[in-house]
Amino acid sequence: MNTSRNKSTYNSQNNQLHDAIVAKLEEIENIILILKDKLKEYRKDKIKELKLLQSVSLGLYDEIDKLSKKAPAEPVTDLVLEQMNDVIRETKLLLVDDIYIQRIKEFIPAGDNPQHRDAVVVLRQIRQGLDRLNTQLDDIGNNIKLKISEAGLIQYALECAMEGDDLNEYTVMKFHNNDNWMIGRSQKEFNLDKLDKMDIKEYFLTEN
Repeated sequence: MNTSRNKSTYNSQNNQLHDAIVAKLEEIENIILILKDKLKEYRKDKIKELKLLQSVSLGLYDEIDKLSKKAPAEPVTDLVLEQMNDVIRETKLLLVDDIYIQRIKEFIPAGDNPQHRDAVVVLRQIRQGLDRLNTQLDDIGNNIKLKISEAGLIQYALECAMEGDDLNEYTVMKFHNNDNWMIGRSQKEFNLDKLDKMDIKEYFLTEN
């Protein structure tokens, strides 16, 4: 009688564990999809606009820099002034959090146009701001990729648990190298308790 009750309790606990693993697996799979969409959006919008502005500003900078070396005090043409204002305006829209870029004013197309040497200074500031954004976006992209890799480790560990495989470091870290989720000294194992107690949606999707 006791044996039957113990067996029933054991089966119930196993079913609960199985259901918990299934729920976590579904959650982490959804998180991976969200992270991949974020990476795709980041590449599609910001990077595309940044690369275009870098290309346009570089071409404009090179031309005016050449003119500045020959005639630094000469004013830029009306056409160049219009192109500079376009670059300034679009850069400010892209770099809304860069205080140094936001301080740059568009040139008023009336009266004396700015000298070549002044135009070079402004365009150099524009290019430096774009370089700063490029570094920031690289950091953001790399951070998303690291999160996807870490989420992939959790997904793989849960799939191993579903199959009843050991969650030791040789199994779990075969394809994903992340020691943050492993516990133990002589032989490390995936930390299911940490995963059980953690709000993984908040962990992976909160901006930092």
